[in-house]
Amino acid sequence: MGSCFTRNGRLVWNGSPFVTGHFYGTGDLFSALMTGYLVFGMTFESAVQRAVSGTYEAVSQTAQLASNRRKYGLNLTKTLNAVTKFTLGQKRGEF
Repeated sequence: MGSCFTRNGRLVWNGSPFVTGHFYGTGDLFSALMTGYLVFGMTFESAVQRAVSGTYEAVSQTAQLASNRRKYGLNLTKTLNAVTKFTLGQKRGEF
């Protein structure tokens, strides 16, 4: 899973290792993370990298569940923890 965009007329790919399966909510999570990081003033490329990383974290956590439990959505525990630390760090000027 990943994201591709153009920079100076060239394609840039930000990806993560492949995780087998179908995971509901990945697009929603990716767009929410991207929007949040951009609102905090992060560069587009950095926001993409963090959004891919956060989405991958949620997918890899969810992949550990039985396939019939994945339909209930992504396991966001680690992703939300990372977002909270980032947000608090922004308010303190740490990032």
